[in-house]
Amino acid sequence: MSHLQLAKPALSDVLSRLPQSVPISPQKPDAVLTPAVSSLQLHPTIEALLHLLNSDLPSAHFLCRHMQAPPAVEGMLLHAILHRIEGDWNNSRAWVGDVGSDQGNEEDRDHKMDDVSEASTQHSFEPANERPDVADGEKVGEGQDRRGRGSRLLRYVYESLPLSTSSNDFASGEPVQMALELISSVETFRTRHEGSEEALENALLHETNQLLDWCVREFGEGRWGDASSAWVRPEEKVRKIGEEMVSGEGGWRKF
Repeated sequence: MSHLQLAKPALSDVLSRLPQSVPISPQKPDAVLTPAVSSLQLHPTIEALLHLLNSDLPSAHFLCRHMQAPPAVEGMLLHAILHRIEGDWNNSRAWVGDVGSDQGNEEDRDHKMDDVSEASTQHSFEPANERPDVADGEKVGEGQDRRGRGSRLLRYVYESLPLSTSSNDFASGEPVQMALELISSVETFRTRHEGSEEALENALLHETNQLLDWCVREFGEGRWGDASSAWVRPEEKVRKIGEEMVSGEGGWRKF
């Protein structure tokens, strides 16, 4: 289903002027569309996704940096997609791992990348169209269990990802593995010029449509005049990494 079918007139108008999927690699953004997207005053996750469709990475990054911890798992996944577009492969994988580690365990979110293959085995996804309608402007996690949303989000976006590989017509596996496989496929295509561009474009279109559908169903298409109501205070680990990166004392991970 095309993402154009999801939208009310204002959002539909902007979507009709944007590419159908996030890009494989950085492109030149349309400067006219940046204010058009911002003027909709949508939930920050939807606005960030629209900026990614426009290849406006700085605008998307500004929003994602305010949504770096659960329950804002949508912003975390968008952060992974943004870094994939940039070609920052390890950072992209790390953010996917962060999303997959949100399984409802409040005591242990210090995941290791070796463990991400188990990220979505403990929760089944409740289809969005079977949940009660969410009012426009409702905050992340209101009226539902805030824990475990990351694994449910990955399942919704990646469980049926139409990604061709060198050995199979379609890749298969747990959703977190599929998200990581998509990063690897984009990396291989861009760095070694291997793989099918058409297959990647189909996978990215699926990813875009599913993620937009999830976000619209979760947050609605109403105006969020105060976007800060959707911001999430980062966990202490993430906050310290960010401070160390700013001070020059940190490691490789950029935010």
